[in-house]
Amino acid sequence: MKLLIVPIYSMRSHKTGKYQLLLDSNMNIALHKCSVLSYLVDVTITIPTNVDSSQLNACIGIASKMACSITFMPIHYGSNAGETRNILNDGIKNGPINQRDFDKVILGVCTVDPVIENTEYHLYNTPILGKPRPYVDEHMPTILNRLENGYRVNFSCENQLYKVPTQYLHLCTTDMKLYSKDFMAELAKEFVDQDLFIELDTLIPIGAVFFPFRISDPVYKWDAVRSLNSDIVVTDPNESLRDTNGILQIGNMHKCKKTLYMTMLALMKQRDDITIELYEDIYNNYHISIVEMMDMVPENMRPFVDISTVKFIARYIR
Repeated sequence: MKLLIVPIYSMRSHKTGKYQLLLDSNMNIALHKCSVLSYLVDVTITIPTNVDSSQLNACIGIASKMACSITFMPIHYGSNAGETRNILNDGIKNGPINQRDFDKVILGVCTVDPVIENTEYHLYNTPILGKPRPYVDEHMPTILNRLENGYRVNFSCENQLYKVPTQYLHLCTTDMKLYSKDFMAELAKEFVDQDLFIELDTLIPIGAVFFPFRISDPVYKWDAVRSLNSDIVVTDPNESLRDTNGILQIGNMHKCKKTLYMTMLALMKQRDDITIELYEDIYNNYHISIVEMMDMVPENMRPFVDISTVKFIARYIR
């Protein structure tokens, strides 16, 4: 079987302009899909032409340990997710890929036209009830068009289904559990650094805040987090941090950001005094990174049972 996966990507460095694939949850989702496939499947995953080569090599290393065969195919993506939604359809049509060469196609961008019948759309940033987001909402007619033509659409959570007419709900699925424990365990083996773990445990004071999000993304309210009277550890995945005053300096910040991120999550399994401050309602904006984090922390720290008593996300919503 030949499978084509076309993700959308959004993690691009503000310093170099290159996509940071290893730090992009959409790449993690694609690799997770591959992790459960057999050696009988040949997978092609599209990637931008403008990528950080060291991070691409790390993704190739992860892919090489899987049973299926994985090829990364560079095609023309935009400079951000919004531009990608507008240009990727032409990029695929004019690029080196012919969708008809595949038995199944998974598209992470609703604006890419389906070519074969066995096509699914896996969309993780879609319209949400009570949350106007023009850059996403404008594409809802396209999503409805895909459903009207019989194509399956996978959303990240049920709150994203409110604009879907009932006659199309049978074509919709929601995938709130995007990572398996086995996949996360493999990532932990690859990226949790024991020496860094010890250093972090020693240097990070009680009550510190971990901020693993894009500082440039307003949904994570960096200014609000920074105003807290707490020590803050950042990973700065898209290199948008400009003012480092008040940021807890970690000696091994030069290490791979993925290593710092995964090691911090591992430390949170042992240290429940460290919190991640999130001001967004996860039931409305079930971002992939939140899923990833919750799979790395203990069950009793996940915000699915009693949000009011959760320590993992102390200021979960304002």
